Amino acid sequence: MTTTRFETGLAFVLKWEGSKFTNDPHDHGGATRYGVIQTTYDTFRKGQGLEVRSVEVITMDEVGAIYQRDYWNKVKGDDLGEPLDLVAFDTAVNMGVGRSARFLQQSLGVSVDGAIGSQTLRALAGADRAATVSRFLDLREQFVRAIVARDATQERFLKGWLNRLNDLRSAAAPSALESLAEPQPDETVPMGRASLDVEKDFKPAAAAAEDDPGAPAPGDLAAVPTAELAASRDLANFGAMEQEAEPALVSAAAESDLGLESVAAAPALPLDIRVAQAFLDGCMSASPRVTYGLGAKIPFHGAVPGKDFKSVDCSGFIREAIWRATSPHQSFPDGSVVQHDWIRDHGFERSTPDAAVQPDGAVRIAFLRPQDSPQRIGHVVLVHDGKTLESHGGAGNNGPDSRPWTKTGWQAKAIVYVLARASS
Repeated sequence: MTTTRFETGLAFVLKWEGSKFTNDPHDHGGATRYGVIQTTYDTFRKGQGLEVRSVEVITMDEVGAIYQRDYWNKVKGDDLGEPLDLVAFDTAVNMGVGRSARFLQQSLGVSVDGAIGSQTLRALAGADRAATVSRFLDLREQFVRAIVARDATQERFLKGWLNRLNDLRSAAAPSALESLAEPQPDETVPMGRASLDVEKDFKPAAAAAEDDPGAPAPGDLAAVPTAELAASRDLANFGAMEQEAEPALVSAAAESDLGLESVAAAPALPLDIRVAQAFLDGCMSASPRVTYGLGAKIPFHGAVPGKDFKSVDCSGFIREAIWRATSPHQSFPDGSVVQHDWIRDHGFERSTPDAAVQPDGAVRIAFLRPQDSPQRIGHVVLVHDGKTLESHGGAGNNGPDSRPWTKTGWQAKAIVYVLARASS
């Protein structure tokens, strides 16, 4: 029987993912077996009308179905051709489908949106395949090195990531690429989920904070390599981990599962702004005071400001503030772009920059899109009674802060939604 390209790719992936059940607290993926994380398995089981159970007891038929549906098909494996199909597939598994698609699009020089469509495939048809594969793999290596540069807890995974990458280099172009490490999995080396795009034209020019609140102060960028800056921007915009896609429309039952309240067909979070404010105050009064860091994330929910983390970007701050201020805790996504997609796709009520000035008790969430930012760094803030809760860059007291919502500067370009309604 002829082996399909998917089966070849799956064999490569499973060689590195292994069959053991793991639940490493430092691994961004969490509980995992055969490379399938618990949340992915939960989604698959629910979609089959089956009860959720531990990924530890996943069957091989389920493993194959999940990999083909959630990774191979989503990166258009059947359309990419050899060996790019293997490269994109393995990267999707290890780093996320969106990340793999962005690496491919960057390698081809097309618009980067994290979804492989007709434009990407047309560009691929006329591209130098060997050069595209080489560029893709280089981006992947730069990316994992940048993860470790931004988060020291991930250094324990670097050897495993590079071993796997070098094996993939050999599989993709064995005659042209030199293996830099032992190409067989080492069970003593932990393998984590690599979750942080590197663009060659990131130039950190000085920009006024009111126009570019997601950019660090120019002085903070002086000695930082361009590749690290670009990867940090990707962290701020797209988050530190691959996240499950949410449905475009949310039913009343789904809203209940997510902890959402349905009012006039538009959801709202059960959010206590006083708790979010207390978190902000804790960041500002910590010793040392928490500052802004492009791509900096809070290591775990409930982390102590100034002790467990000393810097945080805008989306990392908002993610933690929402988790703390909701009951039951809302697992809000990371990355300002991903957060905006989540809010929009769940049907939250659109508001306006003008309305956010009003002291009406509502909590709003406002987004600056990367394309509207001078440095292509998105921004996200909560707005309550005409004042922000945010973590921002720029000169002065950058970091978690509260500032007036003036609806001028970048705020005039913001896309605003009602996140929580005024309590009665």
